[in-house]
Amino acid sequence: MGCCASKKPLTAAESPPRPSHPPPSVHQPLRQPLPPPVQTQLPTVENCINFFQTIKKEADIDYLVDLIDEKLQSLLNRSSTSSEPVSCTLKGRENSVWSSLIQSGSIFLEVLNMNIQLEKGDEVRRQDLARRLDDVGKVHWVFGGLSTIAFLLGEIGQVSENQSECIELLSEMVKLAAYIKLLSYDKPNEEKILRKAIIMIIEGSMMCASQLKSRKLFSFLKDSVDSISLIALQSRINQLLLGLKPEQSIVFPPWKPIHPDYAVGIQKQKQQVIKLLDMETDKKSSLGVVIHGFGGIGKTTLATAVIADLDLTDYNYSGVEIKENRSRNNIICMQEQILKDAFPAYTYDRNATLRNSTDGRDHLISAFQANGNKPVFLFIDNAFRAEDLKDLFPKRLAGLPMGSRIVITTRNSGVMDMLKDVGLACREHRVGALPQQEATKILLRDFSPDNTRHKENVRKALQICAGIPLVLEIVGAHLRKHNYIGDRCTQIFESLERVNVEILSQRAVTFLCNELDQSTKEAFLDICCFFFNWSRRDVEYIVGAEEVTRLEEAALFKTSNKNKVIVHDVIQAEGLSMSESSRIMDMQSWLEVAGNNQRLGQIKGVWLSGKDFESGYELDEKHIVSMRKNLRVLALGNKINVSRSNQRTPKFNELRFLCLGGDISALWPQNLESLEELAVFHGPVFKDGVTLYQLPMKLRVMKATAQSRESTNSQRSRPANVIPNSSLEELDLKELKSFQTLPEQLDHLNGLKVLILDEWDKMQELSEQVNELHSLCKLSICGGNSLKSLPKSFGQLSSLEVLILTSCKQLEELPSSFGDLSSLKKLNLAECANIKELPSSFGRLSSLEVSNLEKCWKLEALPSSFGKLSQLKKLSLQSDELKELPSSFGKLTSLEELKCNCLELKELPVTFGQLNSLTNLDLSCCVKLKTLPSTVGELRSLKVFSLFSCFRLEDLPSQIGELSCLTHLDLRQCHSLRERPKFSCPRRRHQSIWLPDHLMDRNSSSSN
Repeated sequence: MGCCASKKPLTAAESPPRPSHPPPSVHQPLRQPLPPPVQTQLPTVENCINFFQTIKKEADIDYLVDLIDEKLQSLLNRSSTSSEPVSCTLKGRENSVWSSLIQSGSIFLEVLNMNIQLEKGDEVRRQDLARRLDDVGKVHWVFGGLSTIAFLLGEIGQVSENQSECIELLSEMVKLAAYIKLLSYDKPNEEKILRKAIIMIIEGSMMCASQLKSRKLFSFLKDSVDSISLIALQSRINQLLLGLKPEQSIVFPPWKPIHPDYAVGIQKQKQQVIKLLDMETDKKSSLGVVIHGFGGIGKTTLATAVIADLDLTDYNYSGVEIKENRSRNNIICMQEQILKDAFPAYTYDRNATLRNSTDGRDHLISAFQANGNKPVFLFIDNAFRAEDLKDLFPKRLAGLPMGSRIVITTRNSGVMDMLKDVGLACREHRVGALPQQEATKILLRDFSPDNTRHKENVRKALQICAGIPLVLEIVGAHLRKHNYIGDRCTQIFESLERVNVEILSQRAVTFLCNELDQSTKEAFLDICCFFFNWSRRDVEYIVGAEEVTRLEEAALFKTSNKNKVIVHDVIQAEGLSMSESSRIMDMQSWLEVAGNNQRLGQIKGVWLSGKDFESGYELDEKHIVSMRKNLRVLALGNKINVSRSNQRTPKFNELRFLCLGGDISALWPQNLESLEELAVFHGPVFKDGVTLYQLPMKLRVMKATAQSRESTNSQRSRPANVIPNSSLEELDLKELKSFQTLPEQLDHLNGLKVLILDEWDKMQELSEQVNELHSLCKLSICGGNSLKSLPKSFGQLSSLEVLILTSCKQLEELPSSFGDLSSLKKLNLAECANIKELPSSFGRLSSLEVSNLEKCWKLEALPSSFGKLSQLKKLSLQSDELKELPSSFGKLTSLEELKCNCLELKELPVTFGQLNSLTNLDLSCCVKLKTLPSTVGELRSLKVFSLFSCFRLEDLPSQIGELSCLTHLDLRQCHSLRERPKFSCPRRRHQSIWLPDHLMDRNSSSSN
């Protein structure tokens, strides 16, 4: 999501839902204006409290936020340079409340003015603010913050300096105020966030007040706050908002990219590209748009943001990335991806790999003709050369389905000519540099420069970075690491001065890479050469978690929303140029160098999958020995064996990751202790229940397998002792599923954090040893079909955060101590078909955020304590026996997603409308549900609501039509529904409603 400030009115995506006018039943018009509390000569905290209490009686936070937002929109809709007062027609009660807000804001700021000096420095000032907030009381915090915003909006015409920055800061403060109302005063974690948010709002109000011509509150500062400080606070608010906004679950197929998280300053360019695409007015012509610019300027970010904002419901979408060092193989993979995504109706043998790119182009031509009338939307990222596109596409693109669009990002202007040559009309957008205000946000992120030296370096960095996003991120990360001062900051400035803007990104990456320590640099090169786009968790295992964290802090990669490691193409190109040729070998490169001992000696890694060698492969031990000095990663699949020899077992000095599937006794006949740097081992540990190896002391992760197929059928009930190793953090015993009990001395693994026992379908009881694993954070027993019980003292696992018990079909109950799992955040009991009830202690799971109770067919009821799960955000329920939800259910105020598919459920509790954070509600297949409580209309955050196959549902409460955020409503197969829902809110462009057949307009399949 983009968190840059915008001068357009707030949308539902940017701020929480709130009614444009409060319901009459909640807010009755006043008979007379609010009487102001009696004021003493000098304002006091008591004066503030009196005002806040008076306002609180007549207007809730929703109403105040809406009123302030109305004022703000009036301000944004006029010229930002105008000095005229804010004009917004307010009548009666609104005018009275607004006047009281302004008065209380003025008094509150005056009180702060007498007690706080901003020049003390950030931390001291915030401590003073925190103490003053405690004086007015927690219940008045939000009112204090809103009143200061109101005061500044009333006085904004008097701002003499940095008016536009003040207006944008106020806009962000209003968004923040709209979110903090969802936080609780009673939850310690949320109270901390609430206090931080209010301090930011008041701090922003004080900064803006320092700009007033009247200098009414000038004693806040010796000098007026400059634009950098205002933008820095706005950036900090953006960061806090990112943490407050609930993650949007993907209910429908994820067929297009998600908006980049920190895409700032691109709103204008985004609208320009959308205009070039011309998708609204020209639905007959096929068209290409080329987004052109040098490396690091933000082409991919802009294209991704554009596509995320488009409604592609009527298109088949596909996106591929070409990369600079692409191969013929890559082109074939891209062609297969496009055929799969953009032409799903086109049939060919998808299990057979395309023979070559010519074969792929022929299939694309056939797909163009077979696709029917549905247009396609293709996104081709990083097309470095026009030849890449010639290999990818047919010679003529004129045969594309009517109305299709292709978006291409490239550094090469020759791509335009290539598209024209293949018969596609195309337009170009050259990406420009960011304006200084937006560049400052990227450079600072959440840092607040609070002295002259800081600000001098910020200004110098802005000048050097030339508004290039990648350079701003890299330089900003470097400056933050060194607190924006010192020789290190000077060095990067000297390195980038007078560098041509088109190679500035490359030079910045080179500088940063030279700053890395050796282990982090090795990890960086491994990622660039081989492990990009891999799961971050896997990359941490292979190259090191600490190294991965340092690289992310240095802005050398990002983690995607799917937890993948994403490397910018400029950064990856630099990594490839720094690394030795064929640093990490896959099958193809291994076969090329296997006989060259000199090249083998330079190799850092070998990754050979058993799938690459269907009939098996014999690896010569001499080749492995040749790599012993530099080898860091060795992964050999289960069809790959090492030939035996009489040579002495070699010592591998750098090996940190070892994954073995075949017979490797030729290399390590007795022990692994010689692998002193080994951190991750995946391979055979036991044979017929006996430990094969002594384990190295630095080992952190072990995925144990059996040495031979015979051992999986062993009659032994347990594997032999696990060698105690205090450094071991993760133990995966999934492949030892034939055993019935855990290894002896398991409880000696004091540092163990993750234990995987998936598919242990012969284990009937979980050993009491587990209770002694006090550091355990994750326990998974997926597919434990014979498991009947957990230890009575299971609640002793006070560090446990994730518990997975899926498909434990014999498990009938949870122990009474279960509620003592105070750290538990995720619980998965899906397919535990024999559980009838949850223990009464279940409500004590104070940290629980996600609970999956799908296919718990015999679950009859939820405990009355269920409503005490104050942190629960996502709940899935599926039962044939559950008839009602507890009355305490409405107390789940953090709940964002609820899936409740229960055949016997007849009604929802009246308290259901109190779920004010609920965004996704799925009541599909609740076939006995006849009515919904009217309080459903109070779910102001609800976006997706499914009542699919609720056969007996007769009526919807009229209040559903007032759900202003609702974007998807599914009423298909609601055969008993008497009438369509009526909406009082204006229908939005992307709002979709699916109706049952008997209520559907025969001229359309759905109301969109």
